[in-house]
Amino acid sequence: MVIDEVRQEYEPKIREILDGICKEARDRGYHCDGVDDVTDEEYQWSLFITPSEDDEESGVDISVTIVEAVVRGDDPEDGIAFSMDVVGRGGEIIGGFTPYNYGPDLWVSMSDEDAVDERWEIFDGGIDPDVVVYGIEEFWQRPPLQRAHPSYDYRDLELINRHRARLGQLPIDPDEAGWQPEDVTAEAARIRALNPAPRISFFQAASATVLSAIGVAGIVLGRRNR
Repeated sequence: MVIDEVRQEYEPKIREILDGICKEARDRGYHCDGVDDVTDEEYQWSLFITPSEDDEESGVDISVTIVEAVVRGDDPEDGIAFSMDVVGRGGEIIGGFTPYNYGPDLWVSMSDEDAVDERWEIFDGGIDPDVVVYGIEEFWQRPPLQRAHPSYDYRDLELINRHRARLGQLPIDPDEAGWQPEDVTAEAARIRALNPAPRISFFQAASATVLSAIGVAGIVLGRRNR
């Protein structure tokens, strides 16, 4: 397959996942307009969920992307991955799922249809609309973290806090912890050295505390798999 064929095959399935999350949000009394195609450099679809129709400031973006290795400056050239991101309007990471993220098995060749389908099954099986919306509710109920120092690499901060979430730990705020940028870099390098290859979604975490804990102020959606 080429990337357009991957899109043709998996767009309906991606929309089905997002439609399920949107329905769950509406069933709980929240506002969701439906799925938007926000494709730019990569194929991407998103939802915008708010507590009410007139409260966009508290809105949460949920996006699913067919991530391409070539766009992210990585190898192999025909590598792809499926990724979900749940991000608050202020840039706080609420949750997300990319099978084997930060590991050597992140990419599958789009020319291997069986491998792509297997990866999709892992991705699809790791997302529960009920738990996703519950995580958003938890996010709305907690105060925002202080915005981190601009010299921090926010991709490193995200990696650190996702790793802490997998361990059932609260996110680290580098400013409050007295960390310097080099401390963030060193901790991220330590975590990458563990070479994690997670099969379990952050949305399948064992407790609501983990779900509500994933967040670092100032992180911008996108460009995270380089």
